[in-house]
Amino acid sequence: MSSRGAFSRVIWWVIIAFGLVVTAFLILERYYLFGAIIGGFAVLRLIYTLSLPDRRGPLWLPPLNHSERALLRSMARDEFLVAAGVIGISGAQLRQDFNRGMSIAEMATSAGVALGPIIDAIVSDASARIDQAVAQGSVARAEGDSAKSKLRTWAERLVNTHKRDLPSGRY
Repeated sequence: MSSRGAFSRVIWWVIIAFGLVVTAFLILERYYLFGAIIGGFAVLRLIYTLSLPDRRGPLWLPPLNHSERALLRSMARDEFLVAAGVIGISGAQLRQDFNRGMSIAEMATSAGVALGPIIDAIVSDASARIDQAVAQGSVARAEGDSAKSKLRTWAERLVNTHKRDLPSGRY
């Protein structure tokens, strides 16, 4: 996690703690209504924070700049096909199962395929695609190297993603 991501997570928890402390103070001073309102918001924020799976939100990957995010997103569909090949199913079957709510990891498990080879194949293919884009000049070398350093985490996330996890259910 980057220092920026760690800092924003700390700030998030500081706001929750501050809200709870202010709530306690207001209730002790007999400002029950204000205490209940502020406490309610602090508790809602706490519940929301604790309900988020670790893979969701802005911290599921090391922070990506806009161009890295666009680069990896543009490769996702092709990497689904790479995963389908390793699992031993067609791209159409993978799409159908994904649209039904299964992740690649669940499809692999039901087919008796370990996740390691799938992730390795995705990382290898995506790395080759990035190298090709750098060689063609459509991606800067520094940007390509930076995106490649995040590929394993990205591939693990991709393999465990459900359609409902995508912002607009896109695939």
